[in-house]
Amino acid sequence: MMRKLIRNYQINRAKRKFISKAIVGQGFQCSMNFCVNANRKAAIEIGDSCTVGANLFCASKGKIKIGNHTWIGGNSSISAAISIRIGSYCAISRDVEIRDNNSHPLDPTLRRNHLRIDSQGWGMENWYDSDMAEIIIGNDVWIGRRVLIMKGVHLGAGTVVAAGSIVTKSFPKLSVIAGNPARLIKTLEFALPK
Repeated sequence: MMRKLIRNYQINRAKRKFISKAIVGQGFQCSMNFCVNANRKAAIEIGDSCTVGANLFCASKGKIKIGNHTWIGGNSSISAAISIRIGSYCAISRDVEIRDNNSHPLDPTLRRNHLRIDSQGWGMENWYDSDMAEIIIGNDVWIGRRVLIMKGVHLGAGTVVAAGSIVTKSFPKLSVIAGNPARLIKTLEFALPK
C-alpha cells in the first residue's frame, strides 16, 4: 500500500513539473523519467488524453505539437529547432528519436564553437548552425521501437514504421516502411478513420 502511495506521489509530481513547462490537454499523463527543455511554455503543445514518456527539447524558435490520444514511449527523444508536428491517435514506441535538425553543423569551425567549454557548449541555440527542416507525422501513425526519423520527413496518415528503421525521406498515407534507409514495403488497403 505504501509503495503504491509513493509511486502515485512521484507520478503526480512529475506531471506537475511537465505541465509547468508545456501546454497540455485534459487527461494528460507522463512518466517519471522525462525531460522538458524549452525556453517558453508555448513551445510545446500536447492534446487531450496523451501519454508522454519522451524527452522533449525545443531550441529558442522550435515548436513541438502533439495531437489528441497519442502515446509516446519512454526513453524516446523529440528535438525541434523549427517544428515537429505529430498527429492524433499515434502510437510511438520506446527508444524512438525524432529530430528536425542535425544538431551540429558540417563546418568543423562552427562545430568547434559548439564544443568549447567557454561558449554555450551543447546549448540548443547552436542548433541553428546546422541543417534543419520541419517534420510532420500524420494521424494514426504507428512507429516501432528504436526508429530514427530525420529532418524534413513527412509521414502520411496511417503509416506504419517497422522497428529499427531510419527514416530519411517522406512517405504517403497508409505506407508500411522498414529498413536503413527506410523504404516502402507495401501500401495498406484500410480506410482511414474519420
